[in-house]
Amino acid sequence: MKNMKKYFAAAMSAAMVAGLAVVPTQAEEAKGSVYYLNFKPEQATQWEDLAKIYTEQTGVEVNVLTAASGTYESTLKSEMAKDEVPTLFQVNGPVGLATWKDYCLDLKDSDVYSHLKSDDFALKDGDSVYGLAYVIETYGLIYNKDCFEKAGIDKLPTNMDELEEACKKLKDAGITPFALAAKETWVLGQVATHFMISYSSSVSLPSLFRMCSGIPIFPTS
Repeated sequence: MKNMKKYFAAAMSAAMVAGLAVVPTQAEEAKGSVYYLNFKPEQATQWEDLAKIYTEQTGVEVNVLTAASGTYESTLKSEMAKDEVPTLFQVNGPVGLATWKDYCLDLKDSDVYSHLKSDDFALKDGDSVYGLAYVIETYGLIYNKDCFEKAGIDKLPTNMDELEEACKKLKDAGITPFALAAKETWVLGQVATHFMISYSSSVSLPSLFRMCSGIPIFPTS
């Protein structure tokens, strides 16, 4: 796969779209080999098993390399600098696409894109389709029923105003409204993104992703 001009991309968004993967070619036309750079260590075994099945059915060798946790971006940069670059890889949603778009194949006329039921599962730039979602991740808040009862909260908040009012009631009852371990700081970024989306309907999703990406949540001093 030396000197390939374009490569398939898989994309992963921190808050909503978790990743994209595409089939490199139709089985009956498959030739050469496939190199897949996997983002998720927890799925390494499943991807390797799937690669074996694909090879058995098509005769096309599939090599799966899984980056260590927290090292995917640096691993991707390193692998892209080599002669044998990944055929399939993942990017961090619209933010990651801005970096790796020139390495991605436009899938708008592909068979696999035609199977999408909604463009919510496509990573696009203008009319071009550079990635397809393969997993969706969502995040939520866990609440303590006993604390809510103690604070006199009889229903779950459904909007930001109701959430703010619930927090005031909790504080008045001597209860800290939110607790977060924050060992992995990226988690807070995902939750904050949802709050921003809920709070403002005037900001576009791509703008929100750009605003949240790479911005420290806590002071570093």
